[in-house]
Amino acid sequence: MGQGTVDEHFETPSATAQAQQNPSTSDVASGAMAGDTSAGDTSRSMATVSQAATEKPSTGASEAAASQDAALEYDSMVLMSKLEQYVIKLSDKAAQASLVLALEHLVDLTNHIVAFTEELSPTGQMMSLEALLTKDQKNYALLAPQHITKHRLALDNDPALTQDTLNKPKTFQQFSNDILRVINIYLSINVKAFHTPRVAAQWQTLYKGFYKHLISAIRQIQAANNH
Repeated sequence: MGQGTVDEHFETPSATAQAQQNPSTSDVASGAMAGDTSAGDTSRSMATVSQAATEKPSTGASEAAASQDAALEYDSMVLMSKLEQYVIKLSDKAAQASLVLALEHLVDLTNHIVAFTEELSPTGQMMSLEALLTKDQKNYALLAPQHITKHRLALDNDPALTQDTLNKPKTFQQFSNDILRVINIYLSINVKAFHTPRVAAQWQTLYKGFYKHLISAIRQIQAANNH
């Protein structure tokens, strides 16, 4: 991904078959995002997912898998509600006026996703955030293992990142692009966690809509500070 652009791609479930054991950032841009999914479309998709969660499993789907997917759908909808609140914060004029504040919101949003994804995998079976950044450091402009504390993003523990530095448009652009790449990977892992293809496809569509909504908010911030 170029340092001057936002990655608008989202992995398909098939592209992340081994993601929980070995997520590779080299494949993040393997599937282009399709369609223009608005916030309204996202809400309608969540309603569809909620209804589907109460339906009987299709022929051939095990009851255990259907039950696990129903529980994961509920937790995923709770997560999505939190994430949309952060997108609203990022779309606010306060975030556009303060790149430091915008980065704080983006880091918090990412940490919610990372924490959620960690709960999906048995201990030791998922690559940590530290290992992910170390493995593919070449794909990140600024984000590095030193920006992680207790398995979570924490930009404030880097003494080189002063308030003045974080408020620079170029710094925000590079960090936001790097963080979007991380979000892409983790959301793709979340899609793969579903057992039935129908439910996985629904959440792939839902996460695509959220991801595009997030990119739009980031672009607005970049444009407002592109002096």
